[in-house]
Amino acid sequence: MENNKLTFYVVEDSALFQHMIGRLLQPINAQALYFTSGEEAINKLPLHPPDLVILDYNLDGNMNGLDTLQVIRRHYPVVYVILFSTRAEINTAENIQRYGEFDFVEKNKTGFGVLQQKINQAVSQFEPGA
Repeated sequence: MENNKLTFYVVEDSALFQHMIGRLLQPINAQALYFTSGEEAINKLPLHPPDLVILDYNLDGNMNGLDTLQVIRRHYPVVYVILFSTRAEINTAENIQRYGEFDFVEKNKTGFGVLQQKINQAVSQFEPGA
């Protein structure tokens, strides 16, 4: 946490979805860093350790969301991760066991409301007295 600001990674290859997620983050005292590929996000880990990662499955580059999650977990095993994807089949006990705990939110008509709730839940863990 830099200067009492949370650092959020938004790893999403769609500029439209990045923008929409960014609107959810505006009211929060956070620094949001946006990446279109897992490789970009991983390269920034040493400079800007994340407090929360919002991660799509389908990304630009050679890594998918689970590949990216695996590398992030190697460096930050307890970082709060929300997988936000149309690929509901990745939300399995096997993947949670393999990649570590994560919240899953499906990109659908109610997805942004659920994502907002998950973000608020994560942020509340960083508030004093939480």
